[in-house]
Amino acid sequence: LAWTDARTFDKTGFDLYVQKLDEDGNAIYANGGKDVALNPKDQTTPRLVAADEGGVFLFWNDNRYGKISIFMQRIPATGEFSYQDNYCVYVAYNNQKEIQVVKSKTDDFYIAWVDEKYGPAATKIHIQKTNRWGATQWYQEGILTCTSVGKQYSPKLSITNDGVVVAWVDHRDIYHTKANLYAQKISPDGE
Repeated sequence: LAWTDARTFDKTGFDLYVQKLDEDGNAIYANGGKDVALNPKDQTTPRLVAADEGGVFLFWNDNRYGKISIFMQRIPATGEFSYQDNYCVYVAYNNQKEIQVVKSKTDDFYIAWVDEKYGPAATKIHIQKTNRWGATQWYQEGILTCTSVGKQYSPKLSITNDGVVVAWVDHRDIYHTKANLYAQKISPDGE
């Protein structure tokens, strides 16, 4: 389990904690879980993805640099990890929100997010591929999935045999209030 916690809010803002449960549902980690990121400012929106060898990968939004960025951390089955292993997937001058993550059959991760650098009325969906150590595989900013006018948000991801499909809500028809759903297939090479 992973969650946002306010127990040290007065010192570090919202932080992330994890807890491992045994087969009977009993907590393994003492003291209400283990903290993953106790950095100044907020860490929110945790997303867990299972690791093949046990353990999990945790992705989250992190405001430690002043704008909401995307971080990841591998948490092995033993539960032993180091804060130095917090990998920054993407830092920019604008916020990245609504992160979604899926794991490929080759142990890479596809991460989609809403990027606010185009303005609040023109948010866009970006997608990035990382390896299990947090190294990005495509351009620093990831791939822009749609260049149409209007606002795109609420990304969802689905793995295919040869890449990933990202779907989103789209308000490209700026003169009407109805939204549409769009999708784009992206190959493992980012095309």
